[in-house]
Amino acid sequence: MLNMSTSSLHPLNTELMPRPFWDALQKSWARESCWPPMQPAWSGDNPASGNCLVSVLALWAETGFTGKIIPVLAQQPDKPSPDWHFQIESTGTIDPTCQQFAHGTEMKTVPPDDLMYKTMIEGSVFDEVENKSLRARLRVLLQNLQENGYTASTSANETVDRLEQAFAQYKQPAVDITPLRGRL
Repeated sequence: MLNMSTSSLHPLNTELMPRPFWDALQKSWARESCWPPMQPAWSGDNPASGNCLVSVLALWAETGFTGKIIPVLAQQPDKPSPDWHFQIESTGTIDPTCQQFAHGTEMKTVPPDDLMYKTMIEGSVFDEVENKSLRARLRVLLQNLQENGYTASTSANETVDRLEQAFAQYKQPAVDITPLRGRL
């Protein structure tokens, strides 16, 4: 498990990203691309806030879907429970949005055999409401990237479809309750 403290509020390993992508990404974060529960508090003073998964997905697509998307728990010093966060592991760990967190935040990579890993993937990728939101937010980010001079190589839907394939083993099977109707 990677444990890291944010001793500085700088994104991690941005030199591993295509420079034109990184330059446009920093200008493309918006309230509308932010995770909905964080949208009311989103501000231009902290534009990366709530944009971790869409940013990582856009980068993953731009690198030809190479590398691994890594769930991380970000424990900020002033919060009772950690935030869900995502990074990408390629030739190194890349985190384009870790600057959204307070100084001293502890980042803990969640291993695949941990129940929290499955919970984070299920809740972020396969939950029907979250999946629709993710597609819409990624669509906004990709449009903003284009407006800021970078044209993405794939659509939001294609990228999320690939994400679902990558994490298919974590999807909960649908349960048919038809035989139980009338007995409940």
